[in-house]
Amino acid sequence: MDIYNIKKSKQFIFSITGIVGISGLCFLLRNYIDYQIVALLLFLAVSVIALLFDVLPVVLSAVLSAVILNVFFIEPRFHYKIDNSESMLLFIMYLLIALVSSILIYRIRQQRKKLMSKEQKENTLKLYETILNSL
Repeated sequence: MDIYNIKKSKQFIFSITGIVGISGLCFLLRNYIDYQIVALLLFLAVSVIALLFDVLPVVLSAVLSAVILNVFFIEPRFHYKIDNSESMLLFIMYLLIALVSSILIYRIRQQRKKLMSKEQKENTLKLYETILNSL
């Protein structure tokens, strides 16, 4: 099964499950790791998701991971409010970088698909020309 051709609904499910799973693991280890490490791990997860899925599940995973980071890992926990400028800057930068990088990775994948399709057409034309010339 080609991972790029998974149906959109499954892409959303896999994206959400991945982010929630990594967040849950980090939450269990919250006494041993700092929230900056959690941000890096979530960003890595969003980047991997961006390599595998379409843009909407990736944007959802970026936003979901930013909200989870804010509510569950940045003080005060279990609240959306951020009470210091360093944490606010981390949250805003995380969200922006996650969104921009995920969209750029998606666009690179789309360009690669177009290039591969164009190369296949050119190869097909060369094959037809070769067959025609041999006749």
